[in-house]
Amino acid sequence: MKVHASLLRSCYTSSLDVTKDMRLETVAFHLISSDIFGYPKTEALQIALGAIEDWLDNNGDLITISLCLTEETVYMESVNYINTRK
Repeated sequence: MKVHASLLRSCYTSSLDVTKDMRLETVAFHLISSDIFGYPKTEALQIALGAIEDWLDNNGDLITISLCLTEETVYMESVNYINTRK
């Protein structure tokens, strides 16, 4: 599963790199691979949030990043993740 996690993380960071290269100000992500491909939503969320947070720390750019979450439980997990980082 570590290989899959690494690939999933790369999806986010590569997309953010392209966003930066194109000088875009906003980008939105669905929780990649968590629906049709069946990647566990909780793990996918942790990977997404970690990748986004690390990318922002390393790039320091002001890009608005939206993560579209379709389930209340996943949304609440994201809120908890963000609150523990404050």
